[in-house]
Amino acid sequence: MDFYAALGFTNNPQFSDDAGKCMVWSGNIFVMLLTYEKFTTFAAKPIADTKSKLGGLFSLSLGNIDAVNSIMAERTIEDFDGHTWDYCSRRPQ
Repeated sequence: MDFYAALGFTNNPQFSDDAGKCMVWSGNIFVMLLTYEKFTTFAAKPIADTKSKLGGLFSLSLGNIDAVNSIMAERTIEDFDGHTWDYCSRRPQ
C-alpha cells in the first residue's frame, strides 16, 4: 500500500481486507492489490510471472507535464509485482 500511496493513490477500506486492498487513483481508476491466493480465485488462466515477462503497461493521467516530471523524474516505475507504470499529462480540451 505504501508504494501506491506514494504515487498518489488512497485506500478504500470498504473494499479492503487482509487478502486485498483497494487503492483509488480517481473516481474511475481503482487498483486491487490481492494476495496470490485471493487473485487465483478470480483468474481462469495461469498467473503471469510479471517479474520476467510484461503483462501490461498501465498509465495514469496527471494535470500537466510538470506534475508528470515531478513524480517520474523522466522514467517509468515498476511495482513490487513487476507491473510497469507510466504517467501522461492530460491535453487541454
